[in-house]
Amino acid sequence: MAHVVKNPRDGYWLARWRDPLGGQRKKSFKRKVDAERFLSDLQAK
Repeated sequence: MAHVVKNPRDGYWLARWRDPLGGQRKKSFKRKVDAERFLSDLQAK
């Protein structure tokens, strides 16, 4: 399960997902569309 949320502190968008071992991972982006594109590319692999 992966999702995108806005960080209220700095206004950046966080892409959050679980790695294959079950650990929680995240990466920040300035634009929501970039975060969503990153997650869809990650899920396609």
